[in-house]
Amino acid sequence: MDALFTLEVARRYDSLADAQARLGAFLSGAGCDARTMFRVEVVVEELVVNVIQHGVSATIDNQLTLCARVKNGQVQVALEDGGPEFDPLQFVPRPLPRLLEEESAGGNGLRLVRKMADAFSYTRTEAGLNRMELEIRSA
Repeated sequence: MDALFTLEVARRYDSLADAQARLGAFLSGAGCDARTMFRVEVVVEELVVNVIQHGVSATIDNQLTLCARVKNGQVQVALEDGGPEFDPLQFVPRPLPRLLEEESAGGNGLRLVRKMADAFSYTRTEAGLNRMELEIRSA
């Protein structure tokens, strides 16, 4: 049987910890191993923070929807928001610096998501929402 999870999340930083705790409890209850849970929690945090930071508009709903499904050891996650259209797959991250001292904070979240997710896709829905879907397979 599939385990399903859906949560409406306020687009505020202070709502992130509660969303992560609820998602973590769901994943644990669905039997996910610690490594898979960590990967899911990291990519969800990166995507939600990106929506909060960059998807701001006075004309949009302040909610985003987080859905997760666990099936046969795989975690599928969907995240929808009503912000301005943004396809994260088209975003080209800046090159990594040669030296650690040259690195600046931020700007690596989508690179991290791409590395940690086994599958990652984006669509703009007919309702005008950004929909990101990802899959993480257990080891």
